[in-house]
Amino acid sequence: MSQSTVRLNPSPTKKIVVALLIAAAAAGGAAVWWSSARHAEEGKAPADGASFPWSGEAAKPANPLADMKLTPEEADRQQRAAAEAARRQVGAAELTGPVKERPEFVSQLEWAVLQQASQRAPDPSRELTRLINNLRFMKHLDEWRALAGGDAKQRQAVAAQLLATVPARVAAGEMSKADAQQLQAQLLADLVADPNERARRAEEEGRLLVEPPKPAA
Repeated sequence: MSQSTVRLNPSPTKKIVVALLIAAAAAGGAAVWWSSARHAEEGKAPADGASFPWSGEAAKPANPLADMKLTPEEADRQQRAAAEAARRQVGAAELTGPVKERPEFVSQLEWAVLQQASQRAPDPSRELTRLINNLRFMKHLDEWRALAGGDAKQRQAVAAQLLATVPARVAAGEMSKADAQQLQAQLLADLVADPNERARRAEEEGRLLVEPPKPAA
């Protein structure tokens, strides 16, 4: 997962597109999301084979902004507020139980999308929690990338948060072990100056990655 692949949308307006694309994680995992988010940023269609919870015209929802009576300006404001709330989540633990109310770092639009996506899973409550954790992870990844060349202390704090939650993303099937190891290496480059210590930490962090079992053929 190169720097060119792990790309999130810096514009809150474009994040609305990503909020819709994240629902693909429910069907195809983070590999689909990474590709979809990258193509959304580039203004292209998702990669061939990307699987979405809604497929076909009959299942495709109407314009979510119109359904929620949100103007693009209001949606943009809400996305910005949710992103700011996500920044305050740096250092917070993963959510583990059922999520009954919309977290502050999840916008109304994102909440609606994730609720819809989770309903297609065998255990909707558990799936909603997973999707919310994944969304927060992606917002932190977005912030970490945006801080390149900026506040080094804050970037390190976000890098430490991401590093701590990468294993959960792999265990949930949202990221491949190979992609996770590459991301770990990028994060450790921010956190550990000494090359030998960084290599030791990379090996240590890599051992924490446990891939989910593959479904039977």
